[in-house]
Amino acid sequence: MMARFTEETWELAREINHAYGTKKRKPEEQIKPIQREMGDLLITLFCIANSLNIYMEEVYKETMNKLYKRDRDRTK
Repeated sequence: MMARFTEETWELAREINHAYGTKKRKPEEQIKPIQREMGDLLITLFCIANSLNIYMEEVYKETMNKLYKRDRDRTK
């Protein structure tokens, strides 16, 4: 699953680079929507979490709480 996650990360990075970076797409390369690549990456991450009995809803809440506490004074 980590190999798949790495592959999906690479595919997302490639599409972002084509859309916003300096690397141009080859004529034979098809355009893949960035949101689709993000979805593939997210699903793979959820599969890894599921295999490790990690509940991503809890992870999300913990992370948001951490960010809120850390960043609460950064902007007014």
